[in-house]
Amino acid sequence: MWQQLKKWLQDKYIAQQNEKEDTADMFFNSLAENEAVLKKRLDKIDDVRFRDIKPADGDNNQLKMTLVYITDLVDKEIINNHILKPILSHKQNSDLEALIEDKDAEVLKNQIIDAEDMTKLDKIEKAITDLMAGKSILLIDQTPYVFSIATQGWEERSVPDPVVERTVRGPNVSFMENIKTNTGLIRRRIKDDNLKIEPFTKGRQTKTKINVIYLDGVANQKIVKEVKKRIESIEVAGINSAQHLLELIEDNPLSPFETVYLTQRPDIISAGLLEGRVAILIDGTPTVLTVPKLFMENLISPEDYYSRIYYTLVIRIIRFSAFLVAATLPAFYISLLGFHQEVLPLTLVNSIYTAREGVPFPIAVEMIVYGLFFEGIREAGARIPTGLGSSVTIVGALILGQAAISAGFLSPDGVIIGSLTGIAVFLTPTLEFSNTLLILRLLFVGAASIAGFYGMTILFLLVTMHLTSLRSFGVPYTKPIAPLQLTDLRDFFIRVPYLLMNTRPESLENEDQTRQDNQPSRRFFFKYKLTEDD
Repeated sequence: MWQQLKKWLQDKYIAQQNEKEDTADMFFNSLAENEAVLKKRLDKIDDVRFRDIKPADGDNNQLKMTLVYITDLVDKEIINNHILKPILSHKQNSDLEALIEDKDAEVLKNQIIDAEDMTKLDKIEKAITDLMAGKSILLIDQTPYVFSIATQGWEERSVPDPVVERTVRGPNVSFMENIKTNTGLIRRRIKDDNLKIEPFTKGRQTKTKINVIYLDGVANQKIVKEVKKRIESIEVAGINSAQHLLELIEDNPLSPFETVYLTQRPDIISAGLLEGRVAILIDGTPTVLTVPKLFMENLISPEDYYSRIYYTLVIRIIRFSAFLVAATLPAFYISLLGFHQEVLPLTLVNSIYTAREGVPFPIAVEMIVYGLFFEGIREAGARIPTGLGSSVTIVGALILGQAAISAGFLSPDGVIIGSLTGIAVFLTPTLEFSNTLLILRLLFVGAASIAGFYGMTILFLLVTMHLTSLRSFGVPYTKPIAPLQLTDLRDFFIRVPYLLMNTRPESLENEDQTRQDNQPSRRFFFKYKLTEDD
């Protein structure tokens, strides 16, 4: 009894405090008081403007309005043509007279101001948030609320070409920093009213806009709810990048393998949405997230879907082989020369050790040094201007490599192994996975330096166990291999023709698995024939 009474008193006290806070955050009925509150909150912001508006009719001088905006975030043409002119030009307008006599401020919104987005606000905090987002706030005397008007306008670059994920035949369009533009790029590709967009605002200081996009009736609603739940639970000062949000919502942020897919290509996002994935757009960054992510996506390029299936088969075999080479070739080399020389021909062993005479470093140290040297060249090529990037890579890989051999710091065979590893890294379709390969390569080099092939085998088993334990929003990371999903293997090592892709990936457990009807698959084995109209 006492506990129930105590809980009732606590709930009542909390409700009273919340009511006081809500009351303190409300606008006043006086224009002067509202201006004073905003000026106090916006103190030391030199680009904020308080523009007094007085209608041209002399009889209407008692009507007082103030327009508040931040000059660096607004389009002044919108303010002049769609807000100020309509108000100032209504000298004899009966609607404006009704506004004065009846204090009906809704007339401004419905019949006078020509604005694409105009909402009524009664809370100060929400008005300041809109102000910082580039909207203008219209204050009206004797009115306990304000109007938030969309007047955003700042310098933006045009829709760019993709820089990282380039293709030969695919569309040369990339996302940019404006979330509205990015949403439009997706809308252009999926013209369906089932394409749902749910907005969020996160970050106490940044107030970053986030859009969760999915195809209703296709995407697994459990995944959609989990995405929204994780985003809603975020409480941070600000979100500055896609990577920042990724680490806040992914299943295992300490794993070297990312379980959220990052891309800057609208065609990849639209294809993922059609397969049942969920896209997450962040304002201020050209990178978009999609979930769930499967391991095989690290080795699949968008170019695979713009080429013939036979070429795709060959290039995927090369790409999967390059993944193994990039992760294990240096460790394999260390194991052979350091622990298992007996598996090599004697002449080859003698040749290698003869070439290594004078090299001051052990094989393992040499591999680590060359690997870090190569990563440094790759990083330098990415940071310097585009025109010089290729020249730096060539100079670093060829001239400096030859100089290191001549000086006796590196052996010729070590440079060959390192160069092959570097080429294999460049065959990786995604930048994030190439960074993961660096960590894997160093781990395998360490294991091979300690126990040779035995160490590599133990590490391989540990990595495999870790991969199979990962989940991406409830979906096993290693599907369709573990657990085995036979129907999804048609787009794994091989890509079958589109005529045979009748269903969406079963690994995602979508609500609607049908991609197309079964009739097209029958035509796969028959030639098309021209028919005459009756």
